[in-house]
Amino acid sequence: MTLQSLLKKSYYHLEVTFQQEKIAKLPYYGPLIRGMLGDTFSNDNVLSEVIFKNPRIDVRPYFFYTERNGNSVTAHLMLMGFSEHFIKEVVRAIGEKETAHIGGVKCVIDAMSLKKRSFMNRRIKKRFKIGFISPTAFFDGDNLSTVPSFDMVTRSLVRSVNRFTKYYVKSVYPLRVGEIPEGEIVEFEMRNYFWRHRNIRGEVIPLHGTWGWIEYEVECMTSELKNILRLSDFFQVGRWTSYGFGKLEVI
Repeated sequence: MTLQSLLKKSYYHLEVTFQQEKIAKLPYYGPLIRGMLGDTFSNDNVLSEVIFKNPRIDVRPYFFYTERNGNSVTAHLMLMGFSEHFIKEVVRAIGEKETAHIGGVKCVIDAMSLKKRSFMNRRIKKRFKIGFISPTAFFDGDNLSTVPSFDMVTRSLVRSVNRFTKYYVKSVYPLRVGEIPEGEIVEFEMRNYFWRHRNIRGEVIPLHGTWGWIEYEVECMTSELKNILRLSDFFQVGRWTSYGFGKLEVI
């Protein structure tokens, strides 16, 4: 299937802002918000199985990331390929949760919004920045790639698309692209992230990532490559996207 067919699809962007009684002072809230969402949907068997515990599919039907502003935390949840009725059920389940605990701090929902969005048509020049908005986990063997190469980013985007659309947007699967032009790193400002996440079973999962921004330069910029980069509006990359990792933004 062509890139253009996928880029014509729309998706839902749900924002939920939680107000904390005090600042938990965590570097990133993604793993904790994931746990809170799991607890929220656990009271609805249908939502729980589709969103979190589908025994037949190991790919989550959503992408999400978080942002902190003062003592509030905003979760951005993106969904594609579901009916409007199902999306409203997701919103209802979250909206009914009056209070939550995030990082051991009591929180209440302060604001919610739901918008139907389309992929943005950005004007991307041959030199541009990619912001790693949430920790992103690319590995070269067993080693975390602190400054991911351009090839690593673009190929991961295409893999993410095919993993997701295989189950949830079958009409555009598989996505096939031509040879991706090479890109060079010009400047960057990246920092590492590490968090020991304890799941509901008491198991500790070490989560490693890197975030910040990288400026790349692509001498042979093509329209197909620009369209691949547009996919970052919805799709996230690397490991642990179900914990809110891998959110990119073309700046």
